[in-house]
Amino acid sequence: MKKELISILKKPLSRLLNGFEKEVIQFASNRILEYQVEEYNRNSFVKTIIHRTEPVQIDTIYQPLFVKEPNVYDENFRDIRIRTEDVEELFKNRQFITITGSAGSGKSMLVKKLFLSTVSQKKKIPIKVELRYLNEFEGGLKNYIFEEKLKFEKIATDDNKVNRLLESGKFVFFLDGYDEVSSSKKFMVTRQINDFVRRFNRNSYLLTSRPFTNIELFPMFHNLRVCELSQEEIEQFIDKQIPENQKELTKKIKEAINKKENRTYHSFLQNPLLLSLFILSFQSYAEIPQYRSSFYRQVFDALFSLHDSMSKLAFVREKTSGLTKEQFEEVLETFSFITFLNEMYLFKKDEVIILFDYIKENKNEIKFENEKLLEDLTVALAVITKEGLDYTFPHRSLQEYFAAKYIVDLNESNKKGIYSKLVARLTNSSRSDLYNFCTVLREIDKKDFFNYLASPCMFHFSAKFSKEKLESFDNQTLFELFCIDFFAIDMFIWHEEDYEPLKKEERHLRNELEIMHEKSRKKEISKNDFKLQFDDLISKKIKPHMIKVANYINQKEIEYFDSLTKNNRGDSKIINIIK
Repeated sequence: MKKELISILKKPLSRLLNGFEKEVIQFASNRILEYQVEEYNRNSFVKTIIHRTEPVQIDTIYQPLFVKEPNVYDENFRDIRIRTEDVEELFKNRQFITITGSAGSGKSMLVKKLFLSTVSQKKKIPIKVELRYLNEFEGGLKNYIFEEKLKFEKIATDDNKVNRLLESGKFVFFLDGYDEVSSSKKFMVTRQINDFVRRFNRNSYLLTSRPFTNIELFPMFHNLRVCELSQEEIEQFIDKQIPENQKELTKKIKEAINKKENRTYHSFLQNPLLLSLFILSFQSYAEIPQYRSSFYRQVFDALFSLHDSMSKLAFVREKTSGLTKEQFEEVLETFSFITFLNEMYLFKKDEVIILFDYIKENKNEIKFENEKLLEDLTVALAVITKEGLDYTFPHRSLQEYFAAKYIVDLNESNKKGIYSKLVARLTNSSRSDLYNFCTVLREIDKKDFFNYLASPCMFHFSAKFSKEKLESFDNQTLFELFCIDFFAIDMFIWHEEDYEPLKKEERHLRNELEIMHEKSRKKEISKNDFKLQFDDLISKKIKPHMIKVANYINQKEIEYFDSLTKNNRGDSKIINIIK
């Protein structure tokens, strides 16, 4: 296989290195080949929530995804779905692409498949960068690619040679996980990506992220979004995850999904991660939970009690640390709380051990050996996975779930303390990384979530978007508020049915902005015309929209307060009948 792969890679590589000095060709050829073979093998086999102990070949389980342009529809007002199997076709009319998708929508798996597809097509050389690694890297994006990915230190001293390689236009760069860049580095990494793309603009680029990171405002990039799975694709996905010899199980899962009473939860199952969680937990819970947090509850129960093979139903893998299920949960909740809110998504073993020691110091009733617990979490439960020398959660949403769970059981004083810190984060800067976390927290800690987080934030934003304040802001400030703050507003009121008209209006305005940026990028309008259209859109449409949102928030804040007051009064009456 290695010889065959090297043969495939030599064609685009020879085109890339044509014209370079002999010593550069020899060194660069060896390094690029070594990287490509290593990365190809790493992306060919994957571990998933379902296949969590032994890697499986990606082609056997992968369900092809579709992407779409936001707010572009066919004559029947349906999304125009774009295939992603052919990387050359995907980049045909789009040299620079952003792809956004919610937690668990399959972005990283898609990048793996596109990497493999690029190699197979033999025309360009793919370079894949998981952007979370830049959180700990001291140099810039260019240095990371050449020092960490390609190990080009020997020729990196000659910038002309390095630049000539990058200027060739023979690379496809996959930049995965913009949302996993820590907030302290976000500005710097954003600037590095922009500078890198502008400097080496003959290559192709694909940048992925969760929504609400303002990724759609990257200049030069064409914005796409991951489509949800269709009913047919859901059933295809199930077929691929479960072995052929378990057709009865496959049939029962499909029957549960297609039950009329479960149709209201269908949107959950259009997400590959949540569908995987349902498949994993089906043998214990043959039902679809109403809330996302219930999915994570079920999957932990399944991970704790199910054997690696879904066929050995009575087997429970031994836990060497000796902890009870409740103690495992407590450790995971504490570990997740510390790491997630400190923006740690990838951990060195030494960091894990230090955190385990810290947890034991502060949770006196829990005793364990660090090595044994780490083995349990990675092998018996597979709730933490090992990637090379690093450790991470199989999906960040699990880390978010356990972090939210930690907050629920805090006493009132400590809970107020952490909620006040979250209020500061959400109102002082764009914190899109907290969206999924807060969605789960709202489900499992509803009353205190509204009391200590939603209410203060809504008060802040209603004041910030008041007519008097908005009239005093210039257009650039209004634009920044509109782009940055709306994800936080959505977090608190997206579930309200009467908010939908405002939400549609906001999507329409964002679409207008994207169209304007796209026309400017293609030089279809002049800079002066863009400025005039931009100012017109801000003053005539966006500012009035923000005033309407502020009024809506004020109204909802009063409703939430009244609702909580009634609930508290009801609880008091219930308590009073106890003698």
